[in-house]
Amino acid sequence: MTDTRTTAQTPAAGAARRHYIFAYGSLADPLRAESIIGRACQATFPEVADGQHVSARVSRFRREASPLAHAVPDPAGTMDGYILGPLTDDELVRLDRYEDAPRFYARDVCWATVDGLPAGLACWIYIGRTVTRTTPGD
Repeated sequence: MTDTRTTAQTPAAGAARRHYIFAYGSLADPLRAESIIGRACQATFPEVADGQHVSARVSRFRREASPLAHAVPDPAGTMDGYILGPLTDDELVRLDRYEDAPRFYARDVCWATVDGLPAGLACWIYIGRTVTRTTPGD
């Protein structure tokens, strides 16, 4: 997969990478996400009240729920979800393992409109692959 992060996700030289995830399935459950990451990972922004689940919407994707929740590209689609982050590279790898990426899900870049922020946010989204999944977790 080509690294297509925008400037908002590409750090200055020597700085640690910061990643955000658009969560719409099981990762939208803060306790599940925390159990995978190892810490609370709900995004907080100065413009949005601290401690609140940060609501977001992405365009050009739609949610399908068969057999488990997954996003699929759709030029006319929209999805509602939440933002997790900022996450480190290692934490992103933990989420990839949980999502069984790249076997069942692929990580792609999306632009999220975030409630309370004047500008959007570049973040990762897990999109479903066309493989039948037999294990739990979405």
